[in-house]
Amino acid sequence: MIATLVLMPLLSIAAGGSLINWVEANFTPLPELPRPIYIRNDGSIDPPLAPLRRIGEVYTFTGNINNTIEVQR
Repeated sequence: MIATLVLMPLLSIAAGGSLINWVEANFTPLPELPRPIYIRNDGSIDPPLAPLRRIGEVYTFTGNINNTIEVQR
C-alpha cells in the first residue's frame, strides 16, 4: 500500500502525464437569506414592520417583498 502511494506519483512524473489532478475550491460564503414573514396562529404579522397589512381576515401587501411567507395554523 505504501509502495503504491510512493510509486504512483513518481511513475506519473516519469511518464510525463499526471495521474493526480489538483483542484481548487472557492469558499465564497452563501448570501444571507432574508428573514421570513410569519402570519401567526392569532393572525398577527411577524416582524411587525413587514410590508403586509391586515384588516380583518384580509392581508394586503404594502410593498415589494423578497422574503418567504409562512402561515402558521
